[in-house]
Amino acid sequence: MSDADTQPLLPELALPRDAQSGVWPAQRLKAALARGEIQTIEPLDSQQVQPASIDLRLGPVAYEIGFRAITA
Repeated sequence: MSDADTQPLLPELALPRDAQSGVWPAQRLKAALARGEIQTIEPLDSQQVQPASIDLRLGPVAYEIGFRAITA
């Protein structure tokens, strides 16, 4: 059996590296930040980059927005 005939064990992990969907690990987020693909106004603290997320900080001003649940 050739390599072309075999199917990956987990096909969802065999997506091309430039796929436009999915979850990025912390290493890929850090690389994207370093390349400027993700930009922030203030530099990020190294602990703000978590597995699959970037923790953003709120500014000095916050506004309360009223919320009313819609019930059917």
